[in-house]
Amino acid sequence: MTAAAPALDRLDITDVDLYHSRGYPWREWDRLRREAPVFWYERPGHTPFWAITRHQDILRISRASDVFRSTRRLRIYPEPLDSQIVQARLEEMQKVGMVESAPLSFIDMDEPEHSQYRRLISRFFTPRAMDRRTPLLRDVADRRVSLLERLLAESGPDGVEFVDTVAVHVPAIVLFEMLGVSEELYGKLLQEVDDAVRASTARARREDADRASFTIESSRVAQIMQAALEQRENAGPGSDCLLDVILRAEVGGQRVSPRQRLAMANMVLFAGLETTRNAIAGGVYTLLTQRDQLERLRSDPSRVDSATEEILRWISPVIHFARTAVEDFELGGTEIRAGEHVGMFYPSANRDEDVFEDPYRFDVAREPNDHLAFGGYGTHFCLGANLARWQIRETVRRLLPVLPGVELVGEPVWQGSLHVGGYANLRVRLAA
Repeated sequence: MTAAAPALDRLDITDVDLYHSRGYPWREWDRLRREAPVFWYERPGHTPFWAITRHQDILRISRASDVFRSTRRLRIYPEPLDSQIVQARLEEMQKVGMVESAPLSFIDMDEPEHSQYRRLISRFFTPRAMDRRTPLLRDVADRRVSLLERLLAESGPDGVEFVDTVAVHVPAIVLFEMLGVSEELYGKLLQEVDDAVRASTARARREDADRASFTIESSRVAQIMQAALEQRENAGPGSDCLLDVILRAEVGGQRVSPRQRLAMANMVLFAGLETTRNAIAGGVYTLLTQRDQLERLRSDPSRVDSATEEILRWISPVIHFARTAVEDFELGGTEIRAGEHVGMFYPSANRDEDVFEDPYRFDVAREPNDHLAFGGYGTHFCLGANLARWQIRETVRRLLPVLPGVELVGEPVWQGSLHVGGYANLRVRLAA
């Protein structure tokens, strides 16, 4: 006899240890989409929320930014960390106001402030801006993959660490050039970002987290980024890098505060580094484990654009974002009441069988591909979507002659929180 399926109220989609041991909870998300796509998720150790797993429902919430707000809760953390972060934010808002209390810049804001601050730097991330940076993107991808080829030729059976050789540095070099971070700060800043990501993973896996560690000005990354801002300010006018634009930025005729300048710079750095690194590493892992698709892409490089979109759908490096309803809202026949929270699970939406034909098949030529790897096309749609796409495309294009002669060394190590996840280590070697 087949064992009965567990009750829905016993499904677990928030235990980060399970993500580390077995990967994304695909079976649980599949079942929720079928049976309870708007599901009241109440578990010990977590503030209750509505788990949203269906593509169309995430789109509706994302586009209803007047109802579903980001200010109070942007992510789902385990208790007591979740309550500590929310309480600290509320206390900060009472003291200094919503804008100043936003720890990650405009990503934590609602309208109209969100768009006002977002517009300050949005021109750096348009398709036209990416087209202008294509020579830089290709040069960076070429240099890092050339280094990988040389290290592979010199290495033995243990191979080369792909993440640290290629996946980290492609987005880092491009981002630091865009920001205007000096070469002397590059290594320090990159190491501190990596340490901060690993510390975030550790916090997500323990219950005794310290809310003070989330104070943006106290982190080593913030201290180094503040030094970069001061370097740019002392250099005087004449440049048009991102840090210079942030330093000159005004909203409503008033200069942006020092705290918000730092928050914007840090937001660009973290959002651009971690997710793109994870997408590149995850895409390479997928191509090396699905050789038919690698050969299909290698034989027709014109499919790199569609392959990039499929990598984004397949990997879905951003796992969730949260929102809080400020008024009652009907969604899929369920009423979400004012004050209740929702958690939108993007990997689940990217396997929605009502949107994607054969969603568990990796297809480098998949079209259409209306994935939600960058969010739900609302006000908070990822500002860096174009940058991520261009970086993945150029890296994959440069790797195409290399990957057929490469194989994995063991299984990769997954690292992440409930918010963002990906491979921390991915070793490769020349195939026998």
